[in-house]
Amino acid sequence: MKELKHYILVYFFLLKLTWRASKRLVLVLLGTGLSQVFRLLINVLIPKLLIDGLAAGLGFKDFILWGAFLLFSNVVLARVPAFALAYVQSSFTEVSDHFSYFMAEQVMAIDFAYMEDKKYIGLKEQADFMLTFMRPHINMLKASIDFMKAAGIVVSVLAIALSFSLPLLLILVLLLVIQIWQGKKSVQAVQSYVQALKSFNAKIIALVRFAFHPEKQMDGRIFCRKSFFADRYYDVTVETLAAKKAVDHRRGLSLSIIAALNILGQALCYAYTGIRTVSDLLGPQITLGSFAMYVSALTQFNANFVELSLSLMSLSHAVTTAEPIYEFMHLPLRREKLEELTGGSIEAVNRKEDSVSRRSMQGQMEFLELPEQIEELSFEHVYFKYPTSQDYVLKDFSVSFKRGQKISIVGLNGAGKTTVVKLLMKLYTPLAGKIKLNGIDIRNFDTTEYQAKMSVIFQDYKLFNLSVAENIACVKNYDAKRVSAELAEVGLTEAVAKLKYGVDSVLGKDFSEDGVQLSGGERQKIAIARALYKNAEVVILDEPTSALDPKSEAEIYENFHQLTKNKTAIFISHRLSSSLFCDKILLLRDGRVEDFDTHEKLMEKKDSLYYKMFTTQQENYLYD
Repeated sequence: MKELKHYILVYFFLLKLTWRASKRLVLVLLGTGLSQVFRLLINVLIPKLLIDGLAAGLGFKDFILWGAFLLFSNVVLARVPAFALAYVQSSFTEVSDHFSYFMAEQVMAIDFAYMEDKKYIGLKEQADFMLTFMRPHINMLKASIDFMKAAGIVVSVLAIALSFSLPLLLILVLLLVIQIWQGKKSVQAVQSYVQALKSFNAKIIALVRFAFHPEKQMDGRIFCRKSFFADRYYDVTVETLAAKKAVDHRRGLSLSIIAALNILGQALCYAYTGIRTVSDLLGPQITLGSFAMYVSALTQFNANFVELSLSLMSLSHAVTTAEPIYEFMHLPLRREKLEELTGGSIEAVNRKEDSVSRRSMQGQMEFLELPEQIEELSFEHVYFKYPTSQDYVLKDFSVSFKRGQKISIVGLNGAGKTTVVKLLMKLYTPLAGKIKLNGIDIRNFDTTEYQAKMSVIFQDYKLFNLSVAENIACVKNYDAKRVSAELAEVGLTEAVAKLKYGVDSVLGKDFSEDGVQLSGGERQKIAIARALYKNAEVVILDEPTSALDPKSEAEIYENFHQLTKNKTAIFISHRLSSSLFCDKILLLRDGRVEDFDTHEKLMEKKDSLYYKMFTTQQENYLYD
């Protein structure tokens, strides 16, 4: 029962998304089912009236009229499923595009934490695979047409058959129950195959990524034999085909049994109604018109019950393949919840969150209006660990950044520098403690509006397969003057001018054969120009200049110092160029604040980690 309820939920989930994608399509499906029920009733009742009417002296004119109505309705209604299917097929692309859009909506809406967790990345890839290759939404539409038609006919005929012979109907139902049982066996085989597909899909995606990823091409060519990936791809394909063959064998056996029982049921119908027509041995004798009606009704009942079973099998298959999509689309938007920290060396803090913050975490309150200006950003006793990790990245982390300050965050690898930025950007939520804007917990602000106040360039930033200008502005209708100004600020005016289409040149070859490939340094400068174009109050650079030489990096930071004169700026770099231009340096060690002071003050501490890091680098890079 629980499994059936889940299937129904997934089915209506697919139907709901299809309704969002194309309301007309759903109405066409419903109309198709109703038209075929109407056609059946016409074909069952009108012949009875004609045959019995002839025996009773029906006039020639009435006979012609009823005959013409029967012929016309069949000609018209018989074409409805074909037209409906043609419309459905023509709508496949539109519906599929909408489903892909709905998936993209969910990716952008859910917590960023999902997209850094292998478990949920795998779930999304499975959903993408099923959506692209198994097309459960399309199979659901096709099966729904058959199901609605068969279900309507079965219900209509059932009412007629009950008035004729209950024992015969019970025998037919018994045969049909056996057919359903066989259909269930087939469905179970399909379900097992779909579960196996998830594993096959993961293997194929991993192989394709490794074999075709541009960043892995050199290693693949140098170290791997030509057939290295082909052999493994072939092995997975053979494994997949073997599983598919077993499913086809099981379905073939079930369909053979179902077909045999269907023939047996039809034979019983003809024999029973024939005897009732010529004698009263099995019940009251019936007319020839009734013979035609009951034979038609009973055989239609049997055939459409079989079709109903087959369409249910197809729907079950569609639902099963849609489960990864359903699961991904129903992920809670907020993954992380407040945890009570107890024991060990970590103090239990913020156990009693105020009701406003709790409601904010649960998404049950209206967000507060953001202040016009960010005067202060502060961390108060923040604890945080990633969902897939047991170790805390930040422990009792407290610091405050004032408006207009230039802050450099430094520390050894793994100290928590990037984590500070992710928390500040509301990509993650602290497990304990608070992050405040002007003294207000940032959880009380709408995330989109809050993030609009900030601009960040991560170390693993990504550019899009769009034009240079669109990469900088991130809007279609951009301000050309501002784009040119930001290119000048990062020193790319000349380089972009040399491109074939200037700022309209597309990056990468995915969307355009004329797409350009920029150097690592040029790509980073475009990412920086994008951050400047946003014109946010807070600008964060998380090691975006790692591909630049020390001199170019120092120039970038010096320019940023001037460009962000009236803004709050946070710099993270494994090289300490930014320290020379910043008001304060935040030194992290093992997720805690070890020091927070000016460069001059920190350099006075000869035994400090900062002094050792800076002097070591100074030996390699000459700083003035």
